[in-house]
Amino acid sequence: MKIKTVGLCESRQDMPVSEFVYTQVIADPTDTDSLESTALDFVRAADAEGFEGVCLYVTGMSVALAAVFKAMSICGWLSFSLMHFDAKTSSYYEQVMW
Repeated sequence: MKIKTVGLCESRQDMPVSEFVYTQVIADPTDTDSLESTALDFVRAADAEGFEGVCLYVTGMSVALAAVFKAMSICGWLSFSLMHFDAKTSSYYEQVMW
């Protein structure tokens, strides 16, 4: 299975990735339509590249994360994992969603 590894929001935290779902600062987190549109565009583009799942480094922006969940659900992707930062070890750990 081809998995795309990306970060949720660029410039929020240091992450071991070079690609992000949201490349601009989210100026209005209450604009859920825009967030969902961006997430759906991202997932559809990754799907067109042949990816079947995402490993997503999260940044604490829950409204953006929810938009990605919705996009993944709409597209019916087979694999989705979240990578969370552990401040005790200064490393990330995985949470498999599906």
